[in-house]
Amino acid sequence: VRWVFLPFVEHRSAAILFTFCYWALSSIAILGFCILGKTRLHEMKKRMKEMEQETAARREMQAKLYQEWGLFK
Repeated sequence: VRWVFLPFVEHRSAAILFTFCYWALSSIAILGFCILGKTRLHEMKKRMKEMEQETAARREMQAKLYQEWGLFK
């Protein structure tokens, strides 16, 4: 817990409440960034999988053309 110096607050309970609210808002912000990052990571993994499938399909087409045209390396 992070204690914040508040010269205008005379009561310790108000300072504790302010500190708790500060901590809660910080935690919510961090949680939001984590969820957003996880969503973007999931989207990136999905796109990477699609790209790998496209690459495999192109390699199959290339191998098929080489075989049909008699082009072997």
